[in-house]
Amino acid sequence: MYTKKRLPRKKLLDAIELVLQDFKVKAKALELIYVNKLYIRNLNRKFFGVPGATDVISFPFEEEDFLGEIYVSVDTVEKQAKIYNTTFESELIRVTIHGLLHLLGFKDSTEKEKEEMHRLEDSYLLRIRVEE
Repeated sequence: MYTKKRLPRKKLLDAIELVLQDFKVKAKALELIYVNKLYIRNLNRKFFGVPGATDVISFPFEEEDFLGEIYVSVDTVEKQAKIYNTTFESELIRVTIHGLLHLLGFKDSTEKEKEEMHRLEDSYLLRIRVEE
């Protein structure tokens, strides 16, 4: 799947800034990398031993001024937006926030952890006024 959709840069940056402010993370750099399904599938297999694609992978760094990297599969986001009956913009921002929460130490291994992350994602989407 290939998309020609433009990334909502301003809203993405607003969401990231809001999350970092709320968790009192100061002067940290991070890298956002938007890739296709094949690229993220290869990352998933190489680093986690998991076959298949996913929507987002985060790699936290231990460096003082660098929070880490967030890889987002734009193809997968576009597909998920249709499945969840939401906009591409909303799903892209949600997935990016999800990746950022992982960099901040949040996990989603249990149902309780998944619910907490989803609640936070919803909250940030509302706060930056993203249309579903």
